[in-house]
Amino acid sequence: MNYADICEKHGVSYLRGADLNNADLNNADLSSACLSSACLSNANLSNADLSGADLSSACLSNANLSNADLRRADLRGADLSNADLRGADLRRADLRGADLSNADLNNADLSSACLSNANLSNADLSGADLSGADLRGADLRGADLRRADLRGADLSNADLRGANLSNANLSGADLRRADLNNADLSGADLSYTDLVDANLSGAKGLLDASDWLRDHFDTTSTGIRVYKAFGATTYPQSVFGKIRVGKVLTETVNSCRTNECGCGVNFATLKWVKAFYCNDDVIIRECFIDFADLAGVVVPYNTDGKARCARLTVGKVVK
Repeated sequence: MNYADICEKHGVSYLRGADLNNADLNNADLSSACLSSACLSNANLSNADLSGADLSSACLSNANLSNADLRRADLRGADLSNADLRGADLRRADLRGADLSNADLNNADLSSACLSNANLSNADLSGADLSGADLRGADLRGADLRRADLRGADLSNADLRGANLSNANLSGADLRRADLNNADLSGADLSYTDLVDANLSGAKGLLDASDWLRDHFDTTSTGIRVYKAFGATTYPQSVFGKIRVGKVLTETVNSCRTNECGCGVNFATLKWVKAFYCNDDVIIRECFIDFADLAGVVVPYNTDGKARCARLTVGKVVK
């Protein structure tokens, strides 16, 4: 069914502002159609081609848009509350100021979409692709973002209170000034995520640095015992000069916990060092961080066994 067929069926000459509530538009071809301010509540638009369509200020509440093609569609200010958008293709769609509260966007493709100031409260975005999306100032309170791909997304000033971001990929995302109060970040990839001035009060699932150090390293009378590789490693030994027992290594430490690698004196668990440096050109030494120097330890949120510090003392060879 194309644009002309739909107009004839509903007795209208154009669809802008048309009353299409409860209409069956399954598989309809409405690409580039002008449907601005149209009433499409409870309409069946599953598998419809709405690519490039103008749906600005349209009412699509409770509409079925599952697997619909909405690429580059203009949905500014549209009402999509409680809509079914499972598997929909919304790549580069303009959803600025749209109401998507309680919408089902499970596995939808919203990559590079513009969702600034959109209302996505309590929406199901589990498994959705939001990579590169503009979510500045978006309302994502209580949203389900489990396993969502948010790589490189702009979530600055977004409201994510109580959102479920478990196992989401937030690598390289901008979360400056975002409100993550009581959000669930269990298993989330926070590598190189910008969390400057973000509110993490009550956030769940973030790695506690003290717990990690306690669980992975032995305590001595003066501090903790850690391990470090010297020789043919990814870090030039020449930075520290000749290595000997008792030598104190110091370096300005990158304090950002979303940076998995950064400046500082890197150290790791013995298991990690042995697994990563199994060649004969590497010497593994035990090292010591005094209790007073633990304040300079930075444990990345997504550490795989290594961390960094501002100061440690070299000990004996263990390999």
